Amino acid sequence: MLIKHSALLLSILAVTTAACLPGCDQSDAVVTPESPVAPRTPDQVTRSHSKPRNQTRRETREELGQAIRDAELSVLFIGNSHIVPMPNLLKSLSDRRSPERKVVFRRVSRYGFLVDHAGYQPTLDMIAAGPWDVVVLQAQKYSTTGRYHYPCDGALALSERAADVGAKVVMFPEWSQQGNPDEYLRINKVHQEIAEQTGATVAPVGEAWHRAMQQLPQVNLYYVDGNHANETGNWLTACVLYAVLTGENPAGDPPVESNEEAAIKSRLAELAWEVVSQDP
Repeated sequence: MLIKHSALLLSILAVTTAACLPGCDQSDAVVTPESPVAPRTPDQVTRSHSKPRNQTRRETREELGQAIRDAELSVLFIGNSHIVPMPNLLKSLSDRRSPERKVVFRRVSRYGFLVDHAGYQPTLDMIAAGPWDVVVLQAQKYSTTGRYHYPCDGALALSERAADVGAKVVMFPEWSQQGNPDEYLRINKVHQEIAEQTGATVAPVGEAWHRAMQQLPQVNLYYVDGNHANETGNWLTACVLYAVLTGENPAGDPPVESNEEAAIKSRLAELAWEVVSQDP
């Protein structure tokens, strides 16, 4: 169990174009985490999607540090656009399941690969603002064809920074892209290799998605680009992370827009708990 209030989501809007790494050809194009909509390539390395956010006042480092110290559970997310909805969803889940618990869920203000974050001072400053209980790392580069190897130096360096402030590390591997159902296995392998070197926990997000698509084929988890999660997919991901971070079952009363939607979200929460509970 990984346990130690909420605040405003840090605002961001960053847009860049897709690019290739040295040694990569167009069959292994790297899509930068700032891409508004990731181009579909035969061997896409990572994915992101950017949408305008409402501008809000940034909390000071002193305010953040105090919030962390007052919290029973404090979690920092580092990665690309896939992490954007997670802090708010996790805060909502925590308030619903354990309303008395003080929690802090934050994310860095910049989208990026882990190797980019490892050299980006604002990200390092966010880690140092701890002591965080958990740092969640997402956006490790990977090759969807398995033909290329991308170093994990960024993940290793960030894991060391997390350890310096007493934080445990949870790796957040993405789900398969639509139309490539077994891709999550390759993604998991990359993250497991990192975990073996750092002692991190790997959240079984991809396995939960895979199982949900098998058991609930009528439920769509994808945004229109076939890459990102829609609201339902984000809910499932948040339930997996909640279970990993707290050791608690996320199943309960989900947000209710309709009876059918409530039933789907409840089943997905139960499925997330099943996957996490069975994960070795």
